[in-house]
Amino acid sequence: MNLTVWNCVVSPELQRCADRHFRKYSQTHETGSANMSENRQRYKWPWVALAFLVLGIVLAVVWMSKEARRVRDLNTTTTHGLK
Repeated sequence: MNLTVWNCVVSPELQRCADRHFRKYSQTHETGSANMSENRQRYKWPWVALAFLVLGIVLAVVWMSKEARRVRDLNTTTTHGLK
């Protein structure tokens, strides 16, 4: 037996498959989304990784500024002695 949906002939296998996926989709998006947000586990490791990334960037900026100052001081003392 074939079902007609929007003037299209649909086989029973395709109809069962569509019904199963629609049921799963409607359950997840109607009742599941509210329950999932309440029961969702909060992970701490992304925040730790972000903290280490920010710390690494800050340390790199501080280190590069110290090295730039050291090179600038070396250049000024070297050229100042030559004049």
